[in-house]
Amino acid sequence: MNIIEQIKNNNFFYNTCLRTGSKGEYENVGNPQVKSFAGADTEKLFKENLKTQPKDWYYRTNSVTYKLNSFGYRAPEFKDIKWEDSVVMFGCSNVFGTGLDEKDTIPYQLSELIGVPVINMGSQGTSIDFSLYNSIILKNICSKPKGVVHLWTHLYRATYYSENTPKTFGAWNSIDNKEYWNEWVKEHSHLVTHALFASMTSRHLWNNTAYYEASVFDKTAQAIGCDNFSEAHNLYKNKNDKARDLRHVGRIFMKTVAEQIVQKLKL
Repeated sequence: MNIIEQIKNNNFFYNTCLRTGSKGEYENVGNPQVKSFAGADTEKLFKENLKTQPKDWYYRTNSVTYKLNSFGYRAPEFKDIKWEDSVVMFGCSNVFGTGLDEKDTIPYQLSELIGVPVINMGSQGTSIDFSLYNSIILKNICSKPKGVVHLWTHLYRATYYSENTPKTFGAWNSIDNKEYWNEWVKEHSHLVTHALFASMTSRHLWNNTAYYEASVFDKTAQAIGCDNFSEAHNLYKNKNDKARDLRHVGRIFMKTVAEQIVQKLKL
């Protein structure tokens, strides 16, 4: 099914953790999976990190499991979810929980705190519009979930929609489509305008639903005017609260974010 058919059929985008190969093809689409490594959290990177980390490193003795549905999300099969009884959380790797066991992700910890299912719609390395468009699909599926949370990602990420898949470009891979990404980031006003309209659209979509938005990226939070976790994000990371891949922030910070959401979501 190509991307246009997916959208017309109200299907969410496939999660980027299913992407593999030099051309970004997807693997095992339509098959639920349980994996020890996913996306940027690779076995090769883990073995490299084992050589540099202290003897008491948390991940020497604690594993990470990714239980993925048939679209690649750390969530139940979509057809089995009671959306109207659930809080749905959108974002990038910080929501997906790259390098973290499921119990340490923000959605899982939030669910434990509020006693309500929290659906993890995080997808690694994705853009603001990737989350927004998935949010629009949710609106078509369920007009009023119990709550919606957007943890908006970095302004600089640009998504290109090819025939079969959306692909996000950022500083880490802009060379793959340098002309497109350079045009995207050329003017700060363009980035801020895009983020503002995404936030305004989202607020309008969920104006009759418990709603909360924030960002761990300072420029995004400033652009939108939402809660800003960037200072805490950097603080915890500098204190060595890091996920298994050592590139993402760790489980202590994620718990702090979940506790903040509880105070602000107002279910």
